[in-house]
Amino acid sequence: MRLISFCIVICCVCLVSACVKTQPEPEPEPDVAQDFFDPGLLQLDPILTEHWPGLTTDPTLSQEETQALRAPLNVEYELDEVARELIQEQFVFFHQRAPSTIQKWLDASLPYLPYMKQIFAERGLPEDLVYLSFIESGMNPRAYSRAGACGLWQFMPRTGMKYGLRCDWWIDERRDPYKATEAAASYLSELYEMFGDWTLAIASYNAGEAKILRGVQETNSTTIFQLIARNNELSRSARLKQETITFVPRFIAVAKILTNHEELGYIPVDYSTAQELAAIDLPPSTNLIGLATACSQDWDAFNANNGAFRRIASPPEGNSTVYLPAGLEETITAFLESDEAMSDMAYGMYTIRSGDSWYAISRRYNIPVEVLKAANGRTSNLLHPGEMITIPIPGREVAEDESGQSQVSASQSIEAESSGSEETSTASSASGSSYLVRRGDTLGHLSERFGVSTAQLLATNGLSSPESLRAGQRIVIPNREPEAEVSLETHNTSSLRKLEYLVRSGDTLWTIAQRFSVSTDDLLEWNNLTARAVLHPGDTITVYLN
Repeated sequence: MRLISFCIVICCVCLVSACVKTQPEPEPEPDVAQDFFDPGLLQLDPILTEHWPGLTTDPTLSQEETQALRAPLNVEYELDEVARELIQEQFVFFHQRAPSTIQKWLDASLPYLPYMKQIFAERGLPEDLVYLSFIESGMNPRAYSRAGACGLWQFMPRTGMKYGLRCDWWIDERRDPYKATEAAASYLSELYEMFGDWTLAIASYNAGEAKILRGVQETNSTTIFQLIARNNELSRSARLKQETITFVPRFIAVAKILTNHEELGYIPVDYSTAQELAAIDLPPSTNLIGLATACSQDWDAFNANNGAFRRIASPPEGNSTVYLPAGLEETITAFLESDEAMSDMAYGMYTIRSGDSWYAISRRYNIPVEVLKAANGRTSNLLHPGEMITIPIPGREVAEDESGQSQVSASQSIEAESSGSEETSTASSASGSSYLVRRGDTLGHLSERFGVSTAQLLATNGLSSPESLRAGQRIVIPNREPEAEVSLETHNTSSLRKLEYLVRSGDTLWTIAQRFSVSTDDLLEWNNLTARAVLHPGDTITVYLN
């Protein structure tokens, strides 16, 4: 894929987080289950995690295989006889026993490999190092390991944080193949500077630099193959695991296969056919569904190139990057300057009750405390009964309509469960109405517009000062119905899209209503049901979506 940069200048706050592999860390794997749409989030290719038995007989190599094994890479390393045997074993395993896997990885590299080589060349790194990503992830930017490593380059959250990859409730940039490649280039550069040898640097990418550094210090080894030969001399805690012992030979073997893939009979990939994408700088809280629609993309096509986003809106703090077909810059600019650009469907309002805490609300809605506080511009733990806070709900579910096309419905209310009863808290309530702050809004302007004092607005929304207001934030206008808000109740289905939903085990009218962000009353009306209706797996329920 060819990638070009296109920046829309907007004031930006940089937030980063995330990080690289195998080194034990207390930080848990990101909760993939919380992604609101997660097609393609996969475990690593099993061939990358299984333990392979050694070859019991000497393999017969063809002339082409022998030449490929002898062909040099532009990554410098020194080999002894044991190293050559380890490399040949990996070569035979992948090429003779798993050629379909190599072909699959080659095909998957179409959108990414030219960009990866470009970045490594610009950083002065050997281009053949890009093949490290093949044995890390099988070229799957959405792959997760059981340890929590993620993306093409299999970063763990903490290491990625060091290299600028954001990984939080809103976005996981380890799944951005372009940013992750830049992070990997930086990390590999530092590892080479630390060890002065590519085999040790590559082994450190797998095992962590502390592990390899300790082994080097204990044995005075200058290459990973020397360290492998002296592995039994190491203290028990410093010994290399089998995964690390085979990692560098595996990389060299796979790199030799890939750099000679045509001679070895693999179908070549025409990288000139890759779609050209533009990297767009997005402001906070951008409506991603609206952006995809403005660019004439269905959600599946948009999500295929933008798997880093975990919600239907870009993060509310800091700019983020989206990848869209080149040539749409004017369309994108027009959308971002429109009122539709600000995501206004990913939030609901909740009224604080006696005994509530940020932690309890976090558990109730499965949203981290820090995300709740950020959405409300709060740093204090204090909550007061009767005040209203914003709940950032993922907002839309991806479903399929009768034609099999992906459709999206908007969440416009939230439901809380307390004391065994259901209580609905919507964006328009008796005690106030929700308003999405737009660029240019001030508390003074909103005070005039809605006829309430700035003091009321500050108190109702727990704001410490007028400067706390920011674009993308949801606030409550006390005792008023905002003129810009659209009623949430829609009974006319003529302009809605019809969806037939197949009832599954465990479904109820309430869970289906929650799934598609509609009311149970609407479901009853659309399906001519009574409140006592019992659903059975296999039943069909009609739902109308915006």
